[in-house]
Amino acid sequence: VLDFGVEEAAADRVRPLKTPPEPPSDEEAAEECFARGCQLDGDPATYDEAIDCYRRGIEHAPDFADCHCNLGAVYYNRGDRDAARRCFERCLELEAHHVEANFNLANLLEEEGRDAEALRRYKVALATDPLYPDLHINLALLYEKLGEAGQSRRHWRRYLQLESGGAWSDVARRRLEQGDD
Repeated sequence: VLDFGVEEAAADRVRPLKTPPEPPSDEEAAEECFARGCQLDGDPATYDEAIDCYRRGIEHAPDFADCHCNLGAVYYNRGDRDAARRCFERCLELEAHHVEANFNLANLLEEEGRDAEALRRYKVALATDPLYPDLHINLALLYEKLGEAGQSRRHWRRYLQLESGGAWSDVARRRLEQGDD
């Protein structure tokens, strides 16, 4: 073997090839779509973009429960109750104790006058997250509607333990004062 000394000279002039970055995994792509959807879903002007993000997230990860739930919430806010219901139900097929999906589906059921089913969904959410303040508001209001004052008062009190300030706290205090008569 003859040594021509080319290797040392070439090493200064030859650069290694850069390997292109790996494309994101489906899970990573779904997470990116979900995060972008979360940035967009609070503004009616960007609901369509949020829906697109959540749909793409579901394409990457069909079992991504939070994506289904948030997509349902955007549909609900847009007034498409049927699409919202399908999303919440799909989320619950994937994750039966998903707090927000149970809560949101309960809202839909209550709007339809299906109070017993709504109460069942609220209870599942409550068992999963007893510290969710809005859940106590909805339970208090539903129990009022059902004529169960004791249960209603229990949830108003619990709400005030969790959230002592704000408009709903004022409502809770008034409701509790009215019950003292």
